[in-house]
Amino acid sequence: MHDSPTPTPWRRGRYADALKRAGQRAADVARTPVHAPQIVVWGHGHDRADDLIPEEIEPRSTRSRVLMVVLGQALAIVGALLAILAYHLLDIDVASDVVISVAILGLIAVVRRVPLALWCTLGVVFGGALGRWS
Repeated sequence: MHDSPTPTPWRRGRYADALKRAGQRAADVARTPVHAPQIVVWGHGHDRADDLIPEEIEPRSTRSRVLMVVLGQALAIVGALLAILAYHLLDIDVASDVVISVAILGLIAVVRRVPLALWCTLGVVFGGALGRWS
């Protein structure tokens, strides 16, 4: 039994059913209502900083952001000083091992999204480089 190139009544009926279903789907899509986009007027009706940021993720205050940046930079300076002191007080191989170990721990902390870990890691790496080649 092979398929003949001439259409049989069964095939014609099946093809007609497929066309009807496609037409019904297209008609259903055409009947779905289209909602008009909302107009956002900046600075009106809300006490929020930005109308496009959802309330649950909107930043609470900029003071805490500034404080985190300042604390991060201070932590980076402390990490750099400790790495430089390690190179000046310890043997170069021991200090290198200490700085590399702390840098690896810092990278693990960055991956786990520990606050201020990136700052500390950068400080230790830069301080290690300064201490090693000074």
